Amino acid sequence: MTSRNPRPSRRGGRQVTQIQGMDRSTGLNAVMVGMVVALPAIPLFAILADRIGRRPVYIGASIATIGWAFAFFALLDTRNPAAVIVAVVGGLLIFSAYSAVIGAFFSELFPTEVRYSGVSLACNLASVLAGSLAPIIAIALHSAFGTGYAIAAYLAVMGAISLGASLIATETRSVDLAEIGAAEPAQGEPAARSLNLAEEIS
Repeated sequence: MTSRNPRPSRRGGRQVTQIQGMDRSTGLNAVMVGMVVALPAIPLFAILADRIGRRPVYIGASIATIGWAFAFFALLDTRNPAAVIVAVVGGLLIFSAYSAVIGAFFSELFPTEVRYSGVSLACNLASVLAGSLAPIIAIALHSAFGTGYAIAAYLAVMGAISLGASLIATETRSVDLAEIGAAEPAQGEPAARSLNLAEEIS
């Protein structure tokens, strides 16, 4: 899952100042307002995930990423400070939804024996392959096409990959961490006991 994207606050501020050529304070104000909104949003999304499940929240964030990618750049192209704030706030709300569930969701996908390795490998590979390359790809796309919508298309593809992965994944809200990976051995125990009993009788 492509959850380890570069921080939207940093990306949004850079887009406003370096590409749109707007005043630095506009980007900083937008990021500040976005962070104020995102701070309470993270625990609220976490509470929602506890009620309806991690997977629906993650799927919703992935769908929102696909749609908001284009809305984000459309709002930035207006060069209106209020529109820029709306763009950044929307992006940070989506990021908040990801952040609220990723810890629990990823941990509950792996059995205890490989949980730390599995989560670490998934998150760090995503950071290296997606996070580190994203700014380079974004600049290259903008240089090649001269429009932020090329970057939006790239973000939409990343959102689609996350959506596909979350649709394949199973819901983990009611899963007991201690029981992950232990279901198959438990199912085999009655058969093993029967076999041993048959051997003893014979």
